[in-house]
This record gives sequence, C-alpha cells and structure tokens, in this order.
Amino acid sequence: MDRRSEFVTFLASLLPGAGYMYFGMIRFGIETMLLFFIVPKILHLVGLGFIAYIFSIPFWLYTFFDTYRVAHKFDRGEIIEDKSWFSNNSLGEINISNKGWTSFAWVLIVIGVIAILNKIFASYDIFYSVRLYIVPAIFILIGIYLLFKGKDRI
Repeated sequence: MDRRSEFVTFLASLLPGAGYMYFGMIRFGIETMLLFFIVPKILHLVGLGFIAYIFSIPFWLYTFFDTYRVAHKFDRGEIIEDKSWFSNNSLGEINISNKGWTSFAWVLIVIGVIAILNKIFASYDIFYSVRLYIVPAIFILIGIYLLFKGKDRI
C-alpha cells in the first residue's frame, strides 16, 4: 500500500469532496461536491442566500476534518468503503428509505415556505413577487407529493 502525501491530502481537503476522491471514495466525493456547490445556488435562487452561508461553512469544516479521519484510516491500512450521503448501501443504486423521502420532503416544504415568507415581507413589486414565488411553490408541491407518495407504499 502506498503512503499518502500529507501535502496533497491538505490540498485535497480544502475542496469538499476532493479529499474523499483522493482516497478512492469517488461516489462520496462527487456527492459531497454536488452538495457543497449546488445547495447554496438553490438557496440563492429562492432568495435564501443568507442560509447558504449557514450551510456552507459548517459543511466545509466537516468535510475538511473528515478527510483527515479518512486519511488516518488509510494510513492504518483499514479498508475505506465508498459510502453515500443518500443511501445506506455502498455502491448500490440510490435507494432512499421511506424515512429519507419524508425528511427530504419536509426540507423542501420548509425551504419553500421560508422563501415565500421572505419574498412577501421583502418586496411589494407584484411582477417580481410572482416570478420569485414559482420556484419555492414548486419545492412545496414536490415535498407534498413525496409525502403522499411515501404513504401509498406503506
């Protein structure tokens, strides 16, 4: 087994997901990068950019230090499995449990409601208000759909 480079580990840990990919956890690394770069953009899109920083900074800190945890496992010769943020099985298809869909649905509903309330109290221009309500309303509808879809499978 090759010894890892501490400098490359440091550089890779600066970009969320890159450190995981450096240690062979490709799926987890890609999912981490997508979460880090896409979630803040979605939050900015619906007018909740201030929450993006609340999400991004702790997420970056977590991935930075978790990369070092993975590096120490690698140094000890432990087997590092490629895990997933979205499912319990490793390298299998994405199979989110009913609880996972319910949690995701509630997150979409809460983000949509907060975004709509933010827009109601932030501006009174009707044209822009209507345009800004569409994406949060879609989040709410998708969340409600996922909640009711999950109950049919039980």
